[in-house]
Amino acid sequence: MTEAHSSGSRRVAPYIELRTILLRYLSPILVDTVLDKAMFSRGLSAATLTVSKRNELAPDIMLGRRLFVEGNRLPELILELADIIGMRDP
Repeated sequence: MTEAHSSGSRRVAPYIELRTILLRYLSPILVDTVLDKAMFSRGLSAATLTVSKRNELAPDIMLGRRLFVEGNRLPELILELADIIGMRDP
């Protein structure tokens, strides 16, 4: 799922972007569980997840992933999530 921009470039949908990052650290079943739980708690779905809602969802995802990501990889995941929600300078 991608979105077209006026410049002609394509941007990955917020759900796909989050899922892709999480798959680097977690198994697919855990990624789906963490995302589904976080989205359900906010009344969201993959289809309704916007960039602004994704940014609100990130703290919920950070809580869920702490249980499943190896401790030495947590800082890397936190930085990747911070990058996509704009909490870190590029």
